Amino acid sequence: MMNKENWTRSVRELLIRAFSEFMCRQVSIKIGKPDYWTKDVTWILNKIPVCMNPKEIKTTFKDREKVLSEALSEASYSQDRVLYAKNEVANYYPKLIKKIGKLNFTADVEFRKMTKEFLPQYEEFLPKDYTD
Repeated sequence: MMNKENWTRSVRELLIRAFSEFMCRQVSIKIGKPDYWTKDVTWILNKIPVCMNPKEIKTTFKDREKVLSEALSEASYSQDRVLYAKNEVANYYPKLIKKIGKLNFTADVEFRKMTKEFLPQYEEFLPKDYTD
């Protein structure tokens, strides 16, 4: 049985890991390079529906949707993952470091894109203050 704190931490960590990979993909695409990250994003985010399934993971709390909403909100503002991704992709393409450095991504906007693409069934749980 997972308590709320542990469940939230696990889900948030999955979301942030997936977002890191998603941002690597976004950077790579923006500089015209291949996408090597979609498979990883999919693999990580496929664990979220498992976490949401009470038959798969037993918890000590009832309202998973509310707690998921909190985890999505926290993870969506991971601007540090944007910088991580830019640095990661720059390691693959050092000659493009200046081009990569000039890219401008906003974490919450990109997080919404990731959710829409990979977890559309949970998009409604994203914070409502997003500007698309």
